[in-house]
Amino acid sequence: MSVSVIENTTFPELLEFASRSEDISILLAVAENVYTPTEVLDRLSKNMLTCVREAIAQSYNVSAATLSHLSGDEDWVVRHSVACNPNTSNLTLDKLSYDPNVNVRVSVAYNQNTCPVTLKRLLQDREEVVRTTAQSTLNVLDPFGEG
Repeated sequence: MSVSVIENTTFPELLEFASRSEDISILLAVAENVYTPTEVLDRLSKNMLTCVREAIAQSYNVSAATLSHLSGDEDWVVRHSVACNPNTSNLTLDKLSYDPNVNVRVSVAYNQNTCPVTLKRLLQDREEVVRTTAQSTLNVLDPFGEG
């Protein structure tokens, strides 16, 4: 089975089958395919390879529950991808706003789905880049400062 076939298929059954592969390039192609079923992404989110979990966290088809699970990942790049995903819930974004990694907190501050309460708290972050990003996002969400 080739990566190009997986990248271009619209058949969930084929994606399900391919998701059982041990080939990293096949698994990444499955994770990145917009037709991959949510259940397959959920199962792959438990893969031992960071790059596979990261690709799942970047998927637009991944469920909020899977994103919540991945927000506790040991690897900051996975948590960063969760923080960047527009489908990540406010609750998960709020949890990630306390992350020890500055890159994760910047991504939370940049995500326009982060609730204003969390963004206002991030204005007090110890890192200037987080504070600046949170302020910029607040300015986009409320350009006239009425909120």
